[in-house]
Amino acid sequence: MLHLTSLLFGTNAAHAFFRNKFFYAGLFVLLMVTSVLWHSSPKLEPEFMTIFWMDQAAIAAVTLMTLFYAQRITGLRWIMLGLICSIAALAYYLCTASWSRSYPAEHGALHLLTCLSFHTVLGSLGT
Repeated sequence: MLHLTSLLFGTNAAHAFFRNKFFYAGLFVLLMVTSVLWHSSPKLEPEFMTIFWMDQAAIAAVTLMTLFYAQRITGLRWIMLGLICSIAALAYYLCTASWSRSYPAEHGALHLLTCLSFHTVLGSLGT
């Protein structure tokens, strides 16, 4: 399931591409690919930890770029962004507090909520 919810980041890549944020779009493609690879691989095998660390680097890069673009948001759009980011943070907390490999819905919800928050940042930017 998580390898499918990872594909949601492709919608962020397309949105960033059409907003002429090509580097940001590339980071979303990288995040999507590494996330799909990680969630499709066996987790207990040491040789797959390289994929894990690549995924973590992609998450960090997208997060930093999102923070960069979030600084450009003005006006009431901050309220919507704050609400969605708060929900994503709560989902992350619940995801890590009740981590279940047999029922990954919490982590899938985290993918969805972060995808929505990235769309909110992109939608709040001017051209």
